[in-house]
Amino acid sequence: MGRVRRRLAAHQYTGSDPLAGAAEVPADRADDGRSERIEDFIFGTFANNDLKLLHARASARGLQHGARIAPADPLPGEPVTLTVTVGPDLALDRLACYYTTDGREPEGDHGRASVGQAIPLERAAVEWHPFLWGYVERWEGTLPPQPDGTLVRYRIGGWREPDGQEVWADWPPVQLQIERATTAFFEAISSPPAPRIGRGGRVGSEMLPTFFAYSVDRLTSPDWAREAVVYQVFVDRFNPGGGLPFARPGSLRGSFGGTLAGVTEKLDYIADLGATALWLSPIFASPSHHGYDTTDFFAVEPRLGTNEDLRLLVREAHARGLRVILDLVCNHVSDCHPFFQEAQADPASPYRPWFTFGPAYPHGYRTFFNVASMPRLNTAHPAVRD
Repeated sequence: MGRVRRRLAAHQYTGSDPLAGAAEVPADRADDGRSERIEDFIFGTFANNDLKLLHARASARGLQHGARIAPADPLPGEPVTLTVTVGPDLALDRLACYYTTDGREPEGDHGRASVGQAIPLERAAVEWHPFLWGYVERWEGTLPPQPDGTLVRYRIGGWREPDGQEVWADWPPVQLQIERATTAFFEAISSPPAPRIGRGGRVGSEMLPTFFAYSVDRLTSPDWAREAVVYQVFVDRFNPGGGLPFARPGSLRGSFGGTLAGVTEKLDYIADLGATALWLSPIFASPSHHGYDTTDFFAVEPRLGTNEDLRLLVREAHARGLRVILDLVCNHVSDCHPFFQEAQADPASPYRPWFTFGPAYPHGYRTFFNVASMPRLNTAHPAVRD
């Protein structure tokens, strides 16, 4: 696993929809004897070769950094090389990186920093890209070494002399384009066209920079993780506990009655298999069977048990030499989360900037993979990050 990866790409579109399946397979029969089928999900953006090809093309267009740094996890005293590509749809002859080391967001334009410092990037190579049938330029720049504990925040811009508009990496936003295309593929909806840029680098006024970051430290992954044998449990579908039978909900997306107490009952079985770590599916309060849409990060979902049930499970697992890994979802919540409901109802709510609202989004707000019940958190907002 190597060293703990501490790099952050703070404001990019990321993630996949746990509900958007690529194929269906036979699963079970309903009480009335009808055959039921459930989606066999393959994480959407790479579900088939067409989407993989689209990702390869989108990643080579425009001005793309994609948080590519070397070394990938910098140590104190190591310089860091940034790699950026310029696609054949942009004509840029200047690139610059604006960065800070004091926690502030870097600011500047056309190579001049107004907050923090700026360094120029240089063209390192020009390569033929067969998927675009054009030349892609690779640019590089090196940020200076930093002491232990430094958080380096940066953004990258490019322009054409003498007075071209500055284009900010990552643009166009690759992940957004891929998510739209994947949604169209799965749901047979019309995907919004990608924004276009001319050879002069003119783009819409809606383009905003991506802020990237990495931390400089000596942190390493724990030794136990390097050799761990991980047993993953989908809590709702594992064991109800107490000799109780599984429930038979009317839908395969309903609750089947698995509990944390049921997991605790099976710890000897799991340990006897040779597992050294137990990975639980999300157990925080949630209206869904899968739990990836949280309403409270400080409470166990009642149908799975109580906070004390979780404490007991951890104690008993540790007594058997099992580590416990929790599946924590931090980039979106449930539309039933009280913060989101207040933000949606009241534009003046202090939680309004925790989310992103606007007519550009099909549901009126930015979501996780176009799932209305999963509003995305605005990680650019300091309160969200805290």
